[in-house]
Amino acid sequence: MKNYQIKNFSCDSGERMAVLINRGTGQPLWFENLYATRRFRCKSRSVSTVSALLTSLMHLRDIGDLLDINFEERFEKKEALQGYEIGELVYWINKPRAVVLDALREELDSSDIVKISSLRKGKFEQARHKVISDSKGSSVQSSTVYRSIIYIAPYIKWLAQRFGVPFESVDEMDDMFTSYLPKNIGQEAKRKFAYKSYDKRQLSRIHEVIHPMSKENPWSSEEIRFRNALMMRILEKIGCRRGELLNLKVSNIDLNKRTINIRRSANDPSDSRVNQPRVKTLGRDVAVDIDTWRMIDDYIIKYRSREKDVRSTKFLFVTHDGQGARPLSISSLMKTFRQLSEIVGFSVFPHGFRHTWNDNFHRKTQKLIKEKKVKEGKVETSRSYFMGWKEGSGTAKLYTKRALEEDALLMQRQMQESDKAENEQESRGVKKEEIGRDL
Repeated sequence: MKNYQIKNFSCDSGERMAVLINRGTGQPLWFENLYATRRFRCKSRSVSTVSALLTSLMHLRDIGDLLDINFEERFEKKEALQGYEIGELVYWINKPRAVVLDALREELDSSDIVKISSLRKGKFEQARHKVISDSKGSSVQSSTVYRSIIYIAPYIKWLAQRFGVPFESVDEMDDMFTSYLPKNIGQEAKRKFAYKSYDKRQLSRIHEVIHPMSKENPWSSEEIRFRNALMMRILEKIGCRRGELLNLKVSNIDLNKRTINIRRSANDPSDSRVNQPRVKTLGRDVAVDIDTWRMIDDYIIKYRSREKDVRSTKFLFVTHDGQGARPLSISSLMKTFRQLSEIVGFSVFPHGFRHTWNDNFHRKTQKLIKEKKVKEGKVETSRSYFMGWKEGSGTAKLYTKRALEEDALLMQRQMQESDKAENEQESRGVKKEEIGRDL
């Protein structure tokens, strides 16, 4: 029973927007969308960020319906949320939206659901065990809970202030929400993403499967196989983001210099995709190897040019479904990676190639630094340019985890071998002294 949904659309100017609507009436929810517009969109935050905010506020709406809390009516009476109510809200924020929706459905058929409005203060823990939809104990990740509270708490504070709830009560609510923020975000991330790059064995497996002639290749048509292999090769060879890949236009390919021009083009009117892929980094020109260059040329001439209405789109990568060329969407790209992951037996995603590129760059440039063929400062300046980062941002450390740990392990082994050699040398020296004394 989904009462709310997020609707994405694009304006004639090319600007993308997202609104939270009531599915029953089709009308936008006034306060949530006003908050999203004034606090996020008017400050040039991306539509994806606005959608993430509205997703959290939609979850809050669902939970409010389940617990019979009408935030606008409550705050209009100048009444703040009580501590046990905030505790129950956060308890359900920890649950997937599907669990909350299941609880709403069950509420229609059961009188055993405990409404928060009927509870006396201090009965929160007792009520928690009576709620039917504590279904299967399922919970979302701590990072998701953290993000939801970070979005929801300021909205609750803004809404309460708008209705004139006393400042002391508003601050108290905000403090209580903040106290529920998970404390183990960093450790969870470390456990889940030990490495984001691919090692040699994984890369070899990926190359084996995506080869257009491979029997394991999961894609049916010749043109889709070639397109997908080319996309992954570009991701691997230049380390670009998925948004940068999908934003590439034929005009961004420089035939004379053999370079790819990565450019920011937010709210591009020529882009028909409602969920427009975005270039988050600085614009730059990057060189490609001859084999990649030939693949790009073959794709444009042999495959892309065959598609119906291909002249209507400027983007390099298009659909090949017989229904006319359209710019490839983010969802289609991610579906491609899910299909590949099922075949190779491990998770493959676009950003993994960006991390792999940085690992390879680190290994190769470290050798050049040791040989004194290039200075370390120059290496980091070049890396920042190739990746589209601001110089000196320090982002490289996030992308070279595997290479840095391998360097550290190598250094540790070298130290251990050195210690072993010194100990053996000292031991031989002691024996010589003892032999000398005996003589």
